[in-house]
Amino acid sequence: ISEQQLKFSEILDTLDIFLKKYPTETVLIRLLTINSEHENFEKIFFENINRFSNIIWEIPKKYNKKKFNNLTIGKIRGKIVFLSDFGVPCNYFKIQDDFNLITTELKFEEIKDLYKKCHKSSKICLNYTSATINSKIDILLDFLKVKESLTPKKIASIINEQNYKFLNDNIDQKKYYGIIIMDFPPIKLINKIIESNFIF
Repeated sequence: ISEQQLKFSEILDTLDIFLKKYPTETVLIRLLTINSEHENFEKIFFENINRFSNIIWEIPKKYNKKKFNNLTIGKIRGKIVFLSDFGVPCNYFKIQDDFNLITTELKFEEIKDLYKKCHKSSKICLNYTSATINSKIDILLDFLKVKESLTPKKIASIINEQNYKFLNDNIDQKKYYGIIIMDFPPIKLINKIIESNFIF
């Protein structure tokens, strides 16, 4: 996690432009408060969100679990869906988000583990395939002068290749694999995931 020097309002402005240009797309935003005052965050959140009510699936104060259970992609095209205490509660999901990398092998084992759990889960699964080196590994790699070899983009290229091979070898269109969140995905992986959503 690193500071992006962006305001919440700037992010919403960018998404507003994106959704107007691509109205069939949907944006899921997972909100986490890190090193900030919860009450202050909530104030900023609601001050900004009202200005963009036309592109938000449901104002979080009005969140209704029954309504979300019946949600389809068709109902949220052109909309932002918030996943947080201010939107759809994150505990409604089964989430794998271990972003502190030890090895790419261990990270991918966690990704595969959630794929398997998705098949039997009644919850929507969010499988984050992105990762970054944690602080202890970071110090070690810096000392060994190989830190630059494990940038987020390099990590993503390794994980994405493992992900493609796994899905290519194991995909079963009758099974649920959840929502896969990726960094720098190649076209072949994107197409493989799209392919997994259809029965031919």
